[in-house]
Amino acid sequence: MKAKKIVTRLIAAAVLLALVLWLVPLPVPVGFTMTGAEVNNDYTAGESVTLTVDGWRLYRFLREPELHATITVQSGNGEIYAQKLSGCWDSPIPTGARSVLYPVYDRTTNDFATALLVYDTKETAAVLYDGFGHTYAASAEPMDVRAVFDTFEKTYQFHLEAQRP
Repeated sequence: MKAKKIVTRLIAAAVLLALVLWLVPLPVPVGFTMTGAEVNNDYTAGESVTLTVDGWRLYRFLREPELHATITVQSGNGEIYAQKLSGCWDSPIPTGARSVLYPVYDRTTNDFATALLVYDTKETAAVLYDGFGHTYAASAEPMDVRAVFDTFEKTYQFHLEAQRP
């Protein structure tokens, strides 16, 4: 009879542990502010901007990490773009970067677009496509906009091609 109780308790403990690992996330803070510029159609630097990402990356057992953060782009004239992300997959890329695709609402067309944030794991460079035709490239270190954009161009182009019907 004791062996049956031990086995039952072990199974219950294993199920409880699996549920805890599946449901309870390990939060890791994500926060960086970088200076950069809007990328023009000819890949030159346009208006100077500051890109800020502040939030949490949530790791769960056997699931992709989620990003819960606020992304803000500010220029010298004020805020250009602000979006709050909640539960978007924070996918690793083989090049050592991370990408986040997330939906954004466009009031003018009453439709949703897909935005893309790509940043390196050291959080020193990022490219943001806001879903409305604007692209921003930023770096924590002094770097040419084209150099930052070139760092993530393959990932950026892959995601843009995947969005087109």
